[in-house]
Amino acid sequence: MRLKSHSSISILSFFSGFIIFLCSLNIQAQSKATNKVDSLLRTGQFEKASELYKLEIESTDDSTALAAAYIGLAKSQLVRSKFDSALENYIHAEAFTNSQNKENLQDIYTGIGVVHSKLQNFKKAEFYLQKALQQATKPTIQTLKVYINLAGVYVETNNPEALATYQKSLALAQKLKRKDIQAVVYNNLSNYYIEHKNWDLARFNASKSLQIREQLQMPNSVITYNNYGYALVQLGQINKGIAAYKKVLPKASLQEKERLLLNLMNAYKEAGDYKESLVFSQQHDVVKDSIAANRYREKIASIQTAYETEKNQKKIALLETENKHKKREFQQLMIGGIILLALVLIIVFLYLKNQKVKQKLAKSKLKQQLLQVQLNPHFLFNALQQIQFYIFNNEKEYSMEYLANFSRLIRLVLETSNKEFIALSDEVEMLKNYLYLQQSAASNKFKYSFTINTEADSSELQIPVMLLQPFLENAVLHGVKDHNNGEIKVLFKEDVANQKIITEIIDNGKGIQQTKKINSQRLHTSMGSAILDERVLEYNKTHSRKITVQLEEVEKSNEYPGTRIIIEMPYRLA
Repeated sequence: MRLKSHSSISILSFFSGFIIFLCSLNIQAQSKATNKVDSLLRTGQFEKASELYKLEIESTDDSTALAAAYIGLAKSQLVRSKFDSALENYIHAEAFTNSQNKENLQDIYTGIGVVHSKLQNFKKAEFYLQKALQQATKPTIQTLKVYINLAGVYVETNNPEALATYQKSLALAQKLKRKDIQAVVYNNLSNYYIEHKNWDLARFNASKSLQIREQLQMPNSVITYNNYGYALVQLGQINKGIAAYKKVLPKASLQEKERLLLNLMNAYKEAGDYKESLVFSQQHDVVKDSIAANRYREKIASIQTAYETEKNQKKIALLETENKHKKREFQQLMIGGIILLALVLIIVFLYLKNQKVKQKLAKSKLKQQLLQVQLNPHFLFNALQQIQFYIFNNEKEYSMEYLANFSRLIRLVLETSNKEFIALSDEVEMLKNYLYLQQSAASNKFKYSFTINTEADSSELQIPVMLLQPFLENAVLHGVKDHNNGEIKVLFKEDVANQKIITEIIDNGKGIQQTKKINSQRLHTSMGSAILDERVLEYNKTHSRKITVQLEEVEKSNEYPGTRIIIEMPYRLA
C-alpha cells in the first residue's frame, strides 16, 4: 500500500519563507522617522507601523522618503493579507523611485511578485520576480528572497526550473552564511522531492533542515517533521516516521494536527496496526470536525456582518431620501417618481433575492433527501445488527474491519453531503465500503468488482456527488439479493474528448423485464428514483454539460437477464 502525498501542510514552507524575509529586511529609507517606523514593522507591530507610514506620506514631499514609506505601508498590508492595498502602494512606491535605485526597485518588484503569487496570478508573479532579479548588482539577502519566492512560483506552476532555483537559493544562503534560511530552503526541497516521490532525497533534505534548526536552537518545525516522517514511512521505516509525527503533534496548530493525525492513521494502517490506526482516525475526525466548526462560525460571523452592513446602508438611504424630500418640497413630483422607481427596484430586488433563497432551500432539501437515501434507517439498522452479530460471536477481526468500513462510509457520506463534486477515488472508496457492508450482511453472498480505466489519476477527477450509491442499492436489493451466484460489476471509463466519466453498473439479477432501453424514471421507488430524477434535473439546469442515465438488459433470454445501468456524467479536474 502506498500512502498518499499530503502536500497541504508541507507547502506552507514556501509561504513561511517569504514571510521571514518580509519582516526582517530594512527598507531603503532616508529619514529618521521612516527608519523608526521600520523597526515597528520588523517587530510585528503592523497596524501601528501602517498608521505611521500613512502620516509620513501625508507630511513629506521628498520622493525618496515617499518611496520608502509606500514600500513599508505595502509590506504591512501584505502580511495582513490586504493584497489589493499592498499592490496599490507598491505601484505608488515605484512611481517615486529613481531608476538608479536598484535596491528599492528589487524590493518593490519582489513585493509585487509575492502579491500576485498569493492571488495565484503566477504568470505575473514570475514576471515581476524575474524583474527583481534583473535589479540585483551583488549577492544579497534581498536576492535570496527573490530566488526562494520564484522557486515557490515554479512549484505551483509545475515549472521544471523549480529545483534549479531552489539549489541556487541554497547556494546563495550558504554563501551569505545564513543557516536559518538554509533550514527553510532544505525544508522546501524536502517538500519538492515528496511531490516528485523521491523519498531518499526528501528524507535527506528534511533531515538537513532539522539538523540546522537544532544547531541554531530554533523551535521544532511541524512542517519539517511532517515531511521527514512522511519520507521515512514511504521508505519503509514506519516506526521512525511515526516517532517524527508524534514529536511535534502536541505543539501543532489545529490544521497541522489534522494532517499529522491523518498521516499517523495511514502509517499505522501501513504497519498493520489497525487498532492504533482506528484511534488516530477517530482523533483526526474530531480535529477535522473542530476545523469545520471554526469555519462555520467564521462564515456565520461574515454573514452577520454583511447583514448588519446592508441593514445600515438601507437606513442611511431612507434617511437621505426623507431629508431631500423635506428640503425640496417644490420637487415633490420628481422625488416621488424617483422614490416610486426605487421602491419598484427594491421590490424586484427582494423578489429575486427571495427566489434565490427558495432555490437554495430547495437545493438543501434535495441534498437532505439524497442523504436519507444513502443512509436510510433500514440500511443503518442492518449494519448495526451485523456489528452486534460479530461481537456476539467474538469475531474481533471481522467486527473491527466491518466497523472500520462502516465508519469510513458514514464519514465520507457526511463529509461530501454539503459538496457538489467529489473525487472519483473517494466515490469508489465509498461504493466499495457500501458493497462490503451489504455483502457481509447478505444471506446469499454475492461478488463485486471495480474496474477504473482513466488517463488522469482518479483523485484528480471530480464528479457530481450523491449519485451512484442509490443505483448500487438497486442492484443489490432488486438484482442479486436472492441470486445464489449474484455478481455486481462497476466500471468507470474516462471519455477524455468530452470530459465525461461513463459509469456502468452491471448485475446478473432478474433484469428489468423489458427489451428496450428505458429512462431512469422507471427505477424502483425504493431506491429513491424521484429524488434521483430531481437531482439529475437540478444539476442539468445549472450546467451546460448534462448527466444522462439509461437502463438495459444484459441478456435477452435468461432466467437472470441482468441489468446494466449506464450513467454518463461530466467531470472536472481538481
